[in-house]
Amino acid sequence: MSYEYNIWPEYSREQFKKTVDILKKKVKNIKEMKYIEDPLDGDQIQIITTEDGEIVVKNDFMVGAVWIESEIEKLTQITNGSAWDFSNEKQYHVFAENDILVLRPLTEEYYDLYIKTRAIYAYNHNFYLDPDKREFVLSEFNQEECFFLAVIRKSDNAYIGYVGLKDTRKNLWEFCIELLPECCNQGYGFSAVKLFLKEISQITRNDKQQFMALVEVDNIPSQKLMLKLGGRLIDIYDSIFHDEERAEKFEEEHLDEITDHMMELAEELMVEPRKLLSHVLDYRIFAEKL
Repeated sequence: MSYEYNIWPEYSREQFKKTVDILKKKVKNIKEMKYIEDPLDGDQIQIITTEDGEIVVKNDFMVGAVWIESEIEKLTQITNGSAWDFSNEKQYHVFAENDILVLRPLTEEYYDLYIKTRAIYAYNHNFYLDPDKREFVLSEFNQEECFFLAVIRKSDNAYIGYVGLKDTRKNLWEFCIELLPECCNQGYGFSAVKLFLKEISQITRNDKQQFMALVEVDNIPSQKLMLKLGGRLIDIYDSIFHDEERAEKFEEEHLDEITDHMMELAEELMVEPRKLLSHVLDYRIFAEKL
């Protein structure tokens, strides 16, 4: 029997290495290690053969995730650090609400809608719509370290998207939000993030006041949302390559795609415009300013 564990919801050479290093230290009775890398798209595979079964760690560019396929159960006890305990909040019927929206835990009734939302914006959207990958996709938010909520419009009780925390094992928590296209540019994103982060700040007794948000360079509506939330653009972030040589090669092959908007962002951040082809934007949002 094979078990799948979603470790990181993006292609990440850094997270792949961290995961492999942890497994090397904590998995018992390792018999053999084999590393494979695809020279074309940079996919990484680490095969760990133990006396109890095989563990395969994958950093998949097309899927956009670091994940484990294992013959050994309960590997999350090995790979996870200390996550914030949101187990009680995950049982709430209503996590938070205002006059416009209700935030509810992503329970089974919202699974298909969550998958639909992820597929719309994902680089490899067909992967998310594959029935055979359903459990893997759902594991993105069912991990202990994640806390995801459905965004519900009060007026008609309709699901319009989701908001969540990606990894509470980290000191700086990254939040994400995606809304159905027909629900964008109506103020729902601003309302949902404000409601969510203020409640998170209260639950953590103001221990978490600063949050991270990564935004694609060409996603101008999300950039406007960050500014509306009082966010500060602090830097660029390599969320894809984690390898300077591969990033530079990609930049060189796409220099003709640099836009005027990229030029303006590069000037603001004091970086080369080409770097915006291989990086995303790194924002900080402060709960006390919401």
